Order: sequence, then C-alpha cells, then structure tokens
Amino acid sequence: MDTREERIINELEAERDWRIKELKNIKLLFRDIDFNLQNDEYNNIYLKMTLPMIYAHWEGYVVESYRLIFEFINRINLSSNEVTYKILTYANNKSYNSLKGKHSFEQKCKFTENFLSVMKSNIKISGKIDTKSNLKFEVFIALLNIFNIDVSNFNEFKFELDKLVNIRNSIAHGENSYILSYNDIERYIEFVTKLMDRLLIEEAKFIEEKGFKIVAN
Repeated sequence: MDTREERIINELEAERDWRIKELKNIKLLFRDIDFNLQNDEYNNIYLKMTLPMIYAHWEGYVVESYRLIFEFINRINLSSNEVTYKILTYANNKSYNSLKGKHSFEQKCKFTENFLSVMKSNIKISGKIDTKSNLKFEVFIALLNIFNIDVSNFNEFKFELDKLVNIRNSIAHGENSYILSYNDIERYIEFVTKLMDRLLIEEAKFIEEKGFKIVAN
C-alpha cells in the first residue's frame, strides 16, 4: 500500500471518528438533561430530536466517504481504459441521459464523438453521491455496486436501516406518534456505529486491493 492509499484510509477513519465522538456526546448530553431537568416532556422532545441527527451522521458518512474516494481516484489520473466499467459508467453517468428517447442521426453522431473523447481522456468523477435524501437499504446497495462491494456483507442491516429511515422521515415531517426511550437512542447509535465501521472496512479493502482498476486478462 503506497502513501496515497494510506492517506485516504486515514481520512476515511478521521471522518468516521469525529462522527462517532458526536454520537457519544448525544448520549452524554441526555444524561445531563435528564439529571438537571427531570422533566419527561423535555426528555421526550430531546430524544425525538436526536434520531434525525443519528440518521444524518449515517448519510453524512456515506456522502463524505464517497467524495473522498472519488477525489482519490481523480488524483491518480487513470485513463478511462484503466478503471472498472462501473467507475467509468458512474463518472460519465450524465452523458447517458442523451440516450433517452428517439434521436436523429446527427444526435447519435454527437454522442459517439463525446464518447470517444471520454475514452481518450483521464477519468474525472465530479459531483457528490446521490442518496436521494433517504438512504434506505435499497439505495445503499445501489451505491455499494459502484465499488463492486459484496452486498451480502450488509444484509444483516437491512431491516434496522429501513426502520431507522422510516422513523426519521416521520419525525422530520412532523408526526407526533413516536415516543422514544433512551434505550432506543442508544440502540440506534450502536447500530449506526456498527454500520459505518463495516462500510469503512469495505472501503479500505476497495482501496488496498485497487478495486477501482480493471483487472488485466
């Protein structure tokens, strides 16, 4: 593993670490509120507020870690025929929009010209990853597919992740039916921590094994 690979893995670990620290502070802050105020209504409001924050750290880690990895791939200056088809396709995803619907012969020629131009240049991934602001399991596995990460390593998280997103959406939209306990919050913090850790392991493996490069026959 070269220096560039070590650096990006360290950046991913740092991104994970500050989020885990903030999640721990959520628990510590509740203990202060519970001890000083001893007011069930205030406690319920605080606990309800914390769940969207827990989800935000999950989505935030995914978005930021993908951004870091994309920037890492860009810095290597790989040609289009050196990266995997999935990375190449994602990097040029917007160009495929021109294939929708019917096209004139001139439009097809223009697409061919643009495609050949892409193939002659180094890979460049721009923009941030699209989580659709609802990072359910179905959306998550689509993102994992870009890096060709084995989805089966995350199957155990499916039910709880979808449940977390659904509760977060309900709270964010003003629904008032959820009463959360401290144990619920502690459980979701532990869940998100474990999920980020698993993703970090797979991302580090992707970098160390150069999963972004095409395997020569």
